[in-house]
Order: sequence, then C-alpha cells, then structure tokens
Amino acid sequence: MTSGNERRRHPRVPVDWPVVIRMKDRTALGEARNISARGALFQTERPLHPKEKFRAFMVPANRQAFRVTFEVAWVKARASGRRMCTYIIGIRFTRLLKGDSQFLLNFIRTQLMPHPDMLRLAASL
Repeated sequence: MTSGNERRRHPRVPVDWPVVIRMKDRTALGEARNISARGALFQTERPLHPKEKFRAFMVPANRQAFRVTFEVAWVKARASGRRMCTYIIGIRFTRLLKGDSQFLLNFIRTQLMPHPDMLRLAASL
C-alpha cells in the first residue's frame, strides 16, 4: 500500500549493493539502499548536491558491475555514530544501458513477486 504522500511512479525494492561514484577529481564509495527502474537511494560519506550529475558503478550480488549516469534529486545529512555524517541521496538515472535496464526491471519484478510459501499460507487462511 502506498501512502498519500508517495510521489514515485516506479516501485522501489531494498538492496545492499556497493556503489562507486566517479567525480571530477575523486571517487566516493557508498551503498545503494533501494532501487527502481528510474532511480535509487544511495548512502555515502561524501556530500553531493541536487542537480549535480555523476557516473557510478553499481555492484549487485551475483552479477557484473554496471554503470549508470545520474542526477542528484535530493540529499539529507544524518549523524552516524563515530563518523561525523553520512549522506542519504535520492538519485534519478539519466543514462542506463539497455541490458542493464532490463536487468533492473527483471530484478525488481522478481523482488516484488510474493514468495510461493506466502501464497500458500494466504490461501490456507
């Protein structure tokens, strides 16, 4: 169920994929925390700014890394234990190769499908 405040057009699924963000003069490491066909939520220790555009390599489990080009939609800073701050970053994909796009669509579809055991349990109620 989506809330009345939900503005996304595409469903997101949770992931825990390493991400390498390429900047002009440096690289930032982070994690993708959720993903959709059109964007993702990244967590990193380096701040990015809305409307900036970058390339990143995402590394899903059991698959070769793939490259995305994205625009930063929004950024939130969070206090993080010993570290000073981590940044939660909403991104929009601006370029994604066709094969990688198809992988994401299939991955998301698979994650959203109910597990067969859950379907059997629901049918037995």
